[in-house]
Amino acid sequence: MSTCAWPRVLAWLEATLPTLPAWVGVPVYDTDVVTGDVPLRYAVVGRTSPDDVSGNFVRQPDPSGLVVEAGTVRLHIVTRTGDVDPAAMRSQGFALLEPLEAVIGLDQTLGGVLGQLGQVDLTVDVNSESTEGGTAQSLVVSVNYSTLI
Repeated sequence: MSTCAWPRVLAWLEATLPTLPAWVGVPVYDTDVVTGDVPLRYAVVGRTSPDDVSGNFVRQPDPSGLVVEAGTVRLHIVTRTGDVDPAAMRSQGFALLEPLEAVIGLDQTLGGVLGQLGQVDLTVDVNSESTEGGTAQSLVVSVNYSTLI
């Protein structure tokens, strides 16, 4: 098993998101959507369509002899419809974000993935689009973490 935390944080997101309130029936994809389905709500872990960035990390030696790793795993939450009601789409997107914020707030170690000194926070870029075909809400979530390895 790799000592790098980045792939473990990604795996935690993939495993945890489908279990959260409001996520029932919402597909969660790893890296790319590789299906002909066109779900109205979905999430992509490890890739974002606006910029195609999966995330990043940096590792630095700590004076204790351990390694400090700080990184970001990107998550793209998409809600869309044929209606032109941006407020409804915005509400659906944030309804998916809130349970993720709550579970991270309760356990900064992500179930032990980051160890006792792990820390996690979220940065969210909000993208909204309305066209004649409908409205889309896109939340590009940066799951920022730090840990000692």
